[in-house]
Amino acid sequence: MFLIIHFSILHTVNTKNELIFLVGPGSAGKSTTGRILANKLGYEFVDIDFVFCERIGFISDFITEQGYKAYSEVNSMLFEQLLEEYPTKTVFPLSSGFLVHKDSPELIRKHKILLKGKGVSILLLPSPLLKESMDIIIPRQMAREYLDLVKKREKAKLRSRHPKYKRYGDIKIFSTEPPEQIADLMLGELNKLGIPKKRVK
Repeated sequence: MFLIIHFSILHTVNTKNELIFLVGPGSAGKSTTGRILANKLGYEFVDIDFVFCERIGFISDFITEQGYKAYSEVNSMLFEQLLEEYPTKTVFPLSSGFLVHKDSPELIRKHKILLKGKGVSILLLPSPLLKESMDIIIPRQMAREYLDLVKKREKAKLRSRHPKYKRYGDIKIFSTEPPEQIADLMLGELNKLGIPKKRVK
């Protein structure tokens, strides 16, 4: 099932840098699909969560020790650093709370400005309906045993964030199709915006 809502015509989208930002909850498929999309485009692929773990430490340990707000602030600084390191032709799957966490509204405002000014954002969710999204995302999340997640807490978090996610994305994609097909769909929508500069078929 594919449902595409293309809102980029409502405002000017920055396609000059050819930066792609994937927005959505954990286990929506941002990293898997983003890696495939980057390969199709011939772009760099930078997973912010992976880089955080590599340069700073495991996210769950950091949050346990220093709190979510401190994590959000460090993650935001890391994102700005990565934008300097990868100023063009890069696909970034964003952290799940990047635009929706409630602890630092000032960071949310900053992130919205950054995304709008730097590139094209794509929302990825299984469905516009909460229940359908929850039925897919929660089992995927709980299968990630290394994250040590609590099901009830994850449900509450998705219930709170789902309507917020739907506000974002120059391109909004709701799909349960395999990542390869979703990446092809993203590529087709990006082609309409002139990305990449040389069209990929």
